[in-house]
Amino acid sequence: MTKLSMKHWFIISGCVVMTFLLVIWFLGSSAPKETEVKTVKIEEPLEEIENTVEATQKANDFVLSKVPDSDVFLKFHLSSSEDGDEGHEGHEENELEHSFNHEHEQVSMEDRQLSALEMFYGAITTESSTYLTTALTPESFQEIWGEEMDFEIREKKIAAFLKELNGAGTLTSMDYKLNVDKFDHTTDNGTIIFMYADKSTTEVPFSFVTMGEGDHKITQIDLSEFFSLRSN
Repeated sequence: MTKLSMKHWFIISGCVVMTFLLVIWFLGSSAPKETEVKTVKIEEPLEEIENTVEATQKANDFVLSKVPDSDVFLKFHLSSSEDGDEGHEGHEENELEHSFNHEHEQVSMEDRQLSALEMFYGAITTESSTYLTTALTPESFQEIWGEEMDFEIREKKIAAFLKELNGAGTLTSMDYKLNVDKFDHTTDNGTIIFMYADKSTTEVPFSFVTMGEGDHKITQIDLSEFFSLRSN
């Protein structure tokens, strides 16, 4: 074998090895990944949940002030039905904007997601539709009450939904896990696991939805997949 042919042989061998390694890497990256990237147990005292709700409600009110009046449904959804305080006008509105801009501008995506989950948990344990309003997307509420137009019946359907997930007061804790993509990056989709005193569990698939722009964002939970599975 000549020097030239030996050189060619090494080049060809190197190319074959590199191609083989690339194929192995591609197949490995394309393989399905585990969906349980992390599990966080939420067992916050009600007082801490109250503080989270209050802080996020400020963000909620700020976003509400930016929603066009023509978007009636979104306006109604974001407006708190139990906190009918009309004091968000004039200097109080400016104070709210100042407070939100300076106190919440560093809130991370993970913080917003955890706040939404804590409020969802707080809504269920206290069976409070006000907490639920901040935690869930408008589309999720639409799924709860369906085609019903009567507001009293809608409230009853929401109350029944909360009572169901609360397990007649036997709910003890809530975990959640986020899905990951093929590159091991967490996605906005996952599963909530409710645990009850009798050791039973309920799994609720969900996704995070973020509203607002820049520093003025709130994150809510969408349960469209959960209701779709229930209807089937």
